[in-house]
Amino acid sequence: WAQGQGLDDVAEAEYKAAEQQQIAHEALGTATPDEQALDTSLLLAQFYFVAGSVYHDCSLARDAAQRAVNRRPSAAALDALGWAQHLCGDDATAATTLARAVAADPRLASAQYHYGLILKGFGDPAARPALEAAQDLDPGGLWARRALSALASP
Repeated sequence: WAQGQGLDDVAEAEYKAAEQQQIAHEALGTATPDEQALDTSLLLAQFYFVAGSVYHDCSLARDAAQRAVNRRPSAAALDALGWAQHLCGDDATAATTLARAVAADPRLASAQYHYGLILKGFGDPAARPALEAAQDLDPGGLWARRALSALASP
């Protein structure tokens, strides 16, 4: 709610509190099934992606995404970490992380797009298949539109 209202400081505090509570419950073995299904570290990283223009600090997203990977190394968490590494200027590490994300779930359109974009920056011909995969996996969606744009640009 707070994020939707533009109250980024309140939203950040709520995400951080939820993450700390979830980590504590996991450590104590008292996390409920609903809590276990939600990755608050990943949610916090995604918040920083959206609110990045407010905070001007890619390391906040990178650190939250790293905690997500450390806790649950899912394709989505690896995708978030790789993209945060890219935003922080570490494309070599981002490429490795995003390759892991794509290997973990080849059907994750965002990971295919992010990986393709990083490879394109390196001039790697493997960029095209990754961007085409993003386009195919998300027909008419955000990742397809972004991939199409990336494929069309030099």
